[in-house]
Amino acid sequence: MDAQHMTPLSFTLNEQLVVKAGQLAALHFAPRFLWFGGMIGVTVASYFALLQEVWSAERLLMQFALSIAGGLMMATIVIAILRYGVIPFEARRNFRQQKGLSDAFSLSWTDVGFILEGGMSRTSMPFANLYGFCTSDELIILRHSQMIYNVIPAAAFDSPEMRDAFVQRLVQAGVRRR
Repeated sequence: MDAQHMTPLSFTLNEQLVVKAGQLAALHFAPRFLWFGGMIGVTVASYFALLQEVWSAERLLMQFALSIAGGLMMATIVIAILRYGVIPFEARRNFRQQKGLSDAFSLSWTDVGFILEGGMSRTSMPFANLYGFCTSDELIILRHSQMIYNVIPAAAFDSPEMRDAFVQRLVQAGVRRR
């Protein structure tokens, strides 16, 4: 891949950014938790419906509605515990354990790919090889897979227009928002 004829953007990550990145990346899994909770509700309601010999239609509908609502409520509680408890704890711990995350990073890109360098590591990858990306006001996450990603702080870009141009390059390369 050819190097971009631009000065690479420089940035460093901190514990707070790594926590926010973990929370943003985990949003990808929330619909799956909700779907799973709903399916547990349907399974529980079906089990109890099969145990009863005579049910009225109203009671059957109420059982299914309450069981599905309970499953979705439990899934929502699990999502909240993960988002506000487990993920911040694990992100902070990983940041402290992986000393390379404290290194200065540089990002440059071309029409077809990006180069991310930090410490002794270098990633040079076509955009098309990315699994996906997601953004927030503070971050861009470049997903290599569902679980592996690079974090780019929005503050690293010289302007919001430059950040938007980078995101547009991702979209033009066919990288999906995930």
